[in-house]
Amino acid sequence: MFQCIKCGVIYDDSVFHNCVIKSEPVSQYDKGELEVNIEGIKKFDPLKDESKGIKHDKDKTRAGLVVGDFGLALLEVSEVGTFGEQKYSAKNWLLVKDAMQRYHDAAFRHLLSMETEENDPETGLPHIAHATWNLLACIELRKRAEKPKKQ
Repeated sequence: MFQCIKCGVIYDDSVFHNCVIKSEPVSQYDKGELEVNIEGIKKFDPLKDESKGIKHDKDKTRAGLVVGDFGLALLEVSEVGTFGEQKYSAKNWLLVKDAMQRYHDAAFRHLLSMETEENDPETGLPHIAHATWNLLACIELRKRAEKPKKQ
């Protein structure tokens, strides 16, 4: 693998990268220990390079916190989605008329039902999982409506 000294692109030797030679170090971790060839390309060994790869994602959303920290809860919500798919059809929830209002209402019904029973009688799954699925559907519908259409 190689890394361009100017732009930092990492690629294998089968790809030609045309970039102007830059004499300063690639990063704060570059101590000049890796060899440079005449094209301004530095031999890159990810196991020897102290930077271990740089990714500028400090201010980006960490989706792994939800998936990793709430895996058991998400599996239970997934069971609700699976039941819905078997009862109706895959992605049928996207076709429901007045979906936002109806999913809000369904979420509230399940939350209110938790006062008298833990599980939904039809599915046997917890009302909280049903309420969560319905609220996720509302969030997804809102975000899809905000997203510009591809032309």
